[in-house]
Amino acid sequence: MTSNGARPDEEPSQGNPGPTPQLGMRSGPSPIPGSQINVTITDLSGTGNAASVLKDVQNFFTSDGVKNLVICLGHHQITEHPLSGVPPSPAVFSSVANEAVHSPSSATDPSAATNECTGFPTGFFRIRAAGSNHYYHYWSPNFFETYEDGNSLCLWTLNHQGDKESQVFFINSRGNLCCGQNGAEIDVLGSAVILTHNRPRTQPWPNPWPHPLPAFSYSPKTNFITVKFSIDPVPSDRWPRPEKEWKGKEYVLAARSAEDTRVPKFESIARWAPLVPRIERRWTNRAGYEVPHYYKLAVEERPYNLLAQDLNRLKWEIEPV
Repeated sequence: MTSNGARPDEEPSQGNPGPTPQLGMRSGPSPIPGSQINVTITDLSGTGNAASVLKDVQNFFTSDGVKNLVICLGHHQITEHPLSGVPPSPAVFSSVANEAVHSPSSATDPSAATNECTGFPTGFFRIRAAGSNHYYHYWSPNFFETYEDGNSLCLWTLNHQGDKESQVFFINSRGNLCCGQNGAEIDVLGSAVILTHNRPRTQPWPNPWPHPLPAFSYSPKTNFITVKFSIDPVPSDRWPRPEKEWKGKEYVLAARSAEDTRVPKFESIARWAPLVPRIERRWTNRAGYEVPHYYKLAVEERPYNLLAQDLNRLKWEIEPV
């Protein structure tokens, strides 16, 4: 019996409304001008970023002008480890990568904050080249290295003996495509598909170091994987290029591409990186390495007239794990 005399499985009557729903706030009168609002920030990741977040909140409320506040309520989905069937290590969930927050810049797309990867299954899966004689070529980190920023993805035979998790992928709670090895998210730099880890924001934001991640979409009908960018993906002295050179174009993932997939060395993007000691050690030591054409995975602008050989290179099969 509950305290009001009704059983837990009974519907409360109009005269017996039942327990009052709790919304995570203390009950009391509505705030009035000059009243105080208490904000509590719980740093579940243990990164120590709560103080900076609280400062941003304080600056927001104390600034002049009209306030536009959006509150999102949600939870992270806990999934099982792709191989052992147990929850993955905390490293998977602590990989909070580039923030998809709209910034008033000509280099950004206003819809960047809502971009999500679509068409992929829930849970863990592999991505295999299809439509060619490379039936056993899977998306794989170069030399199976996943702990350094910027290492590129290539195509390789499924590794039955070694580190299988690096050839497994999933969509995380932010809608980003990730590697199953340690939760590193998938980014694009130039034409190369790369791994990216947690990066602090630098100004002007966004830039080639921290930025909203591209949205990958898989079509089971065409077997194509397309990519949508919210910023110019090519780092150069001209960055950002005029929008007509990249924005609004349709990009696809391709095998055996003629594109240059060499990851630039850290010096090429250092001007956007934070000024902290030894930050360059986070960058891949495979920078400048050219993957052989037979194993190359790249982002290409979709051709207007698709030839048979193009179709064979652009098709992918998704294998749930």
